[in-house]
Amino acid sequence: MALLCLKKIVHRTKIFKEDSMVSVKSIIETIDWEMNKRDIQNAFSYMSALPPHPTQNAIGFETEIAGIPSAVICYFQKKLFKEKLGAVNIMIYEDPPPPNKLKETQSKIYEEICASYGKPRRTQASLTIWVFRGRVLQMSTDTGILGIRYGDPKLDPPSAISIGREEM
Repeated sequence: MALLCLKKIVHRTKIFKEDSMVSVKSIIETIDWEMNKRDIQNAFSYMSALPPHPTQNAIGFETEIAGIPSAVICYFQKKLFKEKLGAVNIMIYEDPPPPNKLKETQSKIYEEICASYGKPRRTQASLTIWVFRGRVLQMSTDTGILGIRYGDPKLDPPSAISIGREEM
């Protein structure tokens, strides 16, 4: 199992290193919900690592998406004898953002997600929600930050809440 996961990581890392443009889709496609922290660190080794979060059981990375500074934060949940990946947050931000750059980037990412995973299940105010592969993808904008959260509703309360208990 570990060898198979490592082979996937090496293959994915090679593909994304060759493609200099990091995208939300490439990050989503890299995620394997059986990955542990070391697997995630290897998979995103082409990004700059952030210090581990001391209280939230999370590791993160800095990169650029569409030429805008971004952070990718992976949150883990302790389950019996191992940790499981529960959610991945992608935050695209620029301070101050150039006029319309964040909105333009949001539109491109929205189109990319729709083309790959279909129309959103729900849109409310500034929150758009997709459900695919048993996982929840949320996209929202708030004060100069475009936030994208990809989570397992069984391990990530915000993902579970966003789709409601009846859909889990």
